[in-house]
Amino acid sequence: MRELLEQYTVYGYILLYMYLFMIGSMAGFWIEVLYRRYVSVKRWVNPGFMKGPWIPLYGFGVILMSGIITIINSAFYNNGIILYNPSDLYGLGEASGPCGYDLIPILIMGISMTLLELIAGLIFVKGFKVRLWDYTNDKGNFMGIICPKFSIIWILVSVLFYYFLSPWIYNLAAFNAEDILNPALEGGMPKIWIIYALGLIYGAFLLDFFTSLGLFNKVSGAARKLGKVFHYDRITANLNLFRKEASNQFKAMMPDALRKNLDTYMNKDPKKTFKYKIKTFLLIDPDKEETGNFDEFGRPISDDNFTNKDENNVKNHK
Repeated sequence: MRELLEQYTVYGYILLYMYLFMIGSMAGFWIEVLYRRYVSVKRWVNPGFMKGPWIPLYGFGVILMSGIITIINSAFYNNGIILYNPSDLYGLGEASGPCGYDLIPILIMGISMTLLELIAGLIFVKGFKVRLWDYTNDKGNFMGIICPKFSIIWILVSVLFYYFLSPWIYNLAAFNAEDILNPALEGGMPKIWIIYALGLIYGAFLLDFFTSLGLFNKVSGAARKLGKVFHYDRITANLNLFRKEASNQFKAMMPDALRKNLDTYMNKDPKKTFKYKIKTFLLIDPDKEETGNFDEFGRPISDDNFTNKDENNVKNHK
């Protein structure tokens, strides 16, 4: 493994980090989607400011954690201590199972992820006046950007990453070196299809990013002009409502025959819709109303918008 990594060129490391960033971004998106569906909001929500299945913050997080493991592994090895090294995966000369020293990189990764979340949150809230996530209702939170609960979650994620995902990441590095770099180093042709596929994915990612950036800049500009901090997901939810209202107005202008045909198509049996079938396949009751302590934007109801009606409902349930 170490021999393979020593053959890396600058382009090789760029390819590796591109892999790590995209894997982290896409995995983080689905983690957030499932968390909001089954834990927090209890419904399907797009958790990012982009339309596609990626959240860049998680991509940077995977690169950060991978770098921490590499640096700490090398530092400890130079001082005669081998950390978790299954089947001598990292090419240090001998295999090593879990040990007490593993807590050091795990805690550093957990703290680093909290700091990454803090820095990103401050940039968006203070610089752009836009809030992409909100921990205001969690105890011990700082500006709604970080909180103890999610710091603990980051440490648990670091444990999972260190013992289960990190070895797979290093295997990916080996694959990257063997299948892409080595043919070129030996005078042959690298596997262009891998680079081509990665280019297509990044092309879609960049198109999505710059498209979403236009809306984000408009929201940020309005927020800075008014001196307020906007919740980005609430803005997008309002836009969706506006589009729906505009669509209804457009339908009202249609000829009666065309509108009736369209209404017949749109009001077909819900049990025949794709969404209904997907919910049934995922063992989700499609006829169940999704209710809870969340507003129409999927955010937990805070004290400032908790109405008397809500208070009476809570009292009746006690």
